[in-house]
Amino acid sequence: MRASFVLGIGLILEALTLATPVHAANPGNLSVVLTEFTYDKGKYRIKFGVINKNTYDRRPTIAFKVLDGSRPLSCTRLTLNVPAGSDGSALQEITVDGPAANGEAKVEAMIFDGRNRDRAGPWLSDCPR
Repeated sequence: MRASFVLGIGLILEALTLATPVHAANPGNLSVVLTEFTYDKGKYRIKFGVINKNTYDRRPTIAFKVLDGSRPLSCTRLTLNVPAGSDGSALQEITVDGPAANGEAKVEAMIFDGRNRDRAGPWLSDCPR
């Protein structure tokens, strides 16, 4: 009798845990909108906005990779506060030092939130030091 009671309580707690939504690990609610990418005198300038579909503020880490073809030229990451309901129109600007590309440079951005934040390091692992 006692074992079945403990087992029943355990099953109820497990069901409640599985029913709780986990928004912190849901990067689909956060996205980066790149609006401008230019190069001038050894610096890449990146203008971007962040969309937050959540109903609460988030503090994601955003990683940027400047690429020449598939070869990374420069990388950076930053952590910033994104208010709830942001539509990406509030633009941020960063500059990244790096060499000029042989061809046409492009930028990739990846957003890491909550438990995914430690994955920024492996994503940036092929970047020059």
